[in-house]
Amino acid sequence: MLEITKNKHVYRHLQVADVTATALRSSAYDLCSMVLADEHLVELKPVYREAARLLRDQGNFVLVGYHPFFLMNGVPTHYHRADGEAVMIESHIHLFSEHFQAGGEAGLILIDFRECIIDEHWLLTKPKWREYLNWPVSFALVWRRG
Repeated sequence: MLEITKNKHVYRHLQVADVTATALRSSAYDLCSMVLADEHLVELKPVYREAARLLRDQGNFVLVGYHPFFLMNGVPTHYHRADGEAVMIESHIHLFSEHFQAGGEAGLILIDFRECIIDEHWLLTKPKWREYLNWPVSFALVWRRG
């Protein structure tokens, strides 16, 4: 994925790092984001601490995740290989209370929280997911430092 991104020439700099210890400069960013990764972390607190460390005062951390409702109902994150074989990715359930506690302990303030439900419009893109109509599929948390 990094090679594909690099070849698009839209980023000044790309770096592979642990999301809990990036080695990027402290207090240097107005925006940090993490998308569809929190469920693969055993613990949330380290990533929230790292986001808080990276942000300038009034900077935002946006976390978009796979809704824990899916994991709790036995639908893990997965992908399909070229031959169609489904491969499950290790996932961990994190309740929203765990996110709220981790963000607060890191000194972040929650400013927005949204959940996305699979609806008819959503099914236009993924019609095979019809059995999950009206299930919450994703969520977004917006945090502010300071």
